[in-house]
Amino acid sequence: MTVSQYQPAALRTANLRTLDLDEQAFDRLHAAIGLTTEAIELAEAWQSGDMTNLKEEVGDMMWYLPLMCRGLKINLNDILGDEQFGTPPIVVSSLDAILQVAGKLLNIQKKAVAYENYAPTNAYIDLMRTLCRMLAALAERYGFTLQEAADTNIKKLRARYPGTGFDATNAVIRNLAEERTILEEKSVIVPGTL
Repeated sequence: MTVSQYQPAALRTANLRTLDLDEQAFDRLHAAIGLTTEAIELAEAWQSGDMTNLKEEVGDMMWYLPLMCRGLKINLNDILGDEQFGTPPIVVSSLDAILQVAGKLLNIQKKAVAYENYAPTNAYIDLMRTLCRMLAALAERYGFTLQEAADTNIKKLRARYPGTGFDATNAVIRNLAEERTILEEKSVIVPGTL
C-alpha cells in the first residue's frame, strides 16, 4: 500500500462527528490536553535542570486540576483531601510515570469524545490523586510544595491576565521577562490564601 492509498484507507474508519461539547465536557477535554502538554514541559524543564521552570510546570499542571474538577462537578478537595494542598507523596522513579498518568486522563477523554464511552468519575479521581501524589513527591524532592507551586502559578496568571480573567490575546502574547521575575520570587505562603 502506498502513502496515497493509506491515507483514505485509514480515514475510512475515522469518527467524523464534530465537537459539540457542553461546558463540562469541554473542561474535561481542555484539562486532559493541558495536563498532558504540561507534563511534557515538566519533563523538558527537569531535563534542562531549570528548577524555576520545573516549579512553574508543576504549578501549570495544578491549574488544570480545578478545571477537570469543574468538568466532573467535583471539588479539588475531593482530590487533595484538605485545604492546605496536603497529599501524601508517592515515589516517582521517572517523569515518564507522570506523563503516563496524564496520558491516561487524555485517553479517557478521547474515548468519551470519539466513542461516547464514558469513564466513571472515580476513574478520574483515582488518576488525579495519583498525579497529585507524584507532583508532591517531585516538589518535595526539589524543595518546594504543591501549595507554593499553585500560589506562584496564580501570581503569574494575575500578571498575564490583569483584567477580569482569560483573554486570547494575553494567552499568546506574554511578557515572559515579567513572568520569569514572578517565578523566581521566593514564595511566602499565608495559609488559606492564594
